[in-house]
Amino acid sequence: MEAAVAMAADACVVSVRVLPDGDTMWIRIIGAVDVGSALALSRAVDRVRDARPRTIIIDLAGVTFAGSVLVHFLIGIHAAGRRSRIRLLRARPVIRVVVAATGVDQFVTFDGDLPG
Repeated sequence: MEAAVAMAADACVVSVRVLPDGDTMWIRIIGAVDVGSALALSRAVDRVRDARPRTIIIDLAGVTFAGSVLVHFLIGIHAAGRRSRIRLLRARPVIRVVVAATGVDQFVTFDGDLPG
């Protein structure tokens, strides 16, 4: 029973909003970015495709786990946003390593990293 509670507490929550300037989209991810979060992440990609913001800020401060699903999500955001500038905000060092190791760092900018 405790494992189920811990898993539920670590569920991924993705919130998306367009800022008042109309050109900036803010995506906040909290929890484990894994296979269970794919649908919520896919919906965020769809919102980017519809809005076509100039800048996409992805707040990663609340991410507790990230791997290939995060990489896939960032590639989807890049494709959906076409010419959008993608800024990763408050990423932990492990996220920076995953992004760099996969080459995704070629189309994102890191801002305000969190300590280890």
